[in-house]
Amino acid sequence: MKHLSYLLVSILSLLSVAACSQAEAGRPRDFTVTFSPVEAGGFIPLKTQKDHSLPAPVYAFTHRKNPHIHANAFRVGLLYRSKYGIELFYNFAMGTRYAAAGIEDYLAQAYPAYEAPKRTLTVARDYKADWKGWQGAVFYRIRLNGHLYLEPKLQCGFETFSQGNAAFYLKEKGSNQFTEYFVNADRQQVKAPSFHYILNTSWMLNPNAKNIKIEPGLKAEYFRMNVDLDYTITQSPYGFPDKTGHYSVNQAIRGLILALYLKMHY
Repeated sequence: MKHLSYLLVSILSLLSVAACSQAEAGRPRDFTVTFSPVEAGGFIPLKTQKDHSLPAPVYAFTHRKNPHIHANAFRVGLLYRSKYGIELFYNFAMGTRYAAAGIEDYLAQAYPAYEAPKRTLTVARDYKADWKGWQGAVFYRIRLNGHLYLEPKLQCGFETFSQGNAAFYLKEKGSNQFTEYFVNADRQQVKAPSFHYILNTSWMLNPNAKNIKIEPGLKAEYFRMNVDLDYTITQSPYGFPDKTGHYSVNQAIRGLILALYLKMHY
């Protein structure tokens, strides 16, 4: 995180020098530096037809996703003639959670002679997947009036996707026989591209300011990512050999992000 801070400060400093040099030369400023210190909102997962093509145990584990908090910070950009912009930032807080009820319902149906499955090896209510990495964006800025702006934006990233595991304990009804059931991602981290289609709506608080202009806004973002993952499903009945299944899947992550953000122009 320290190296990331140094890099963002360096980029911001270079862009500031470029903008200031035009002002000192007495020319109209073609370039404006932008900086978004924070954005926060929510991630709403979306189901896709692709989910239904997954093998039954994997589908049961992953298809129920819960809304999750979305937060990010330190987005820097450069705006040309108040219309054409580019941005760069490091995504460090994106993810979703799989609801444990999905795999629990599947196990209850697959093992009707056993009591309701109980989670083991974890006390978390849900199982998390997240992704972190660099993202870049291009956008076009539309001024609707003196204060109100729209920004259609295309954003792409190349990120590290991390997948959690699950473990359950199954006890046979009327006996002491039990089975442990594991869902494991063979590779805990994989690289994958992500694609983001964004529409920003913002309000310039002080459009006539000479130095720093402040602009709060609302972001609506559609997000998509496909991740190639390998799963191993292991059933371990007490006193008997393990039964394993191996699955290679292309897992779809889709979602809608709604967030508030603050942007500064210099």
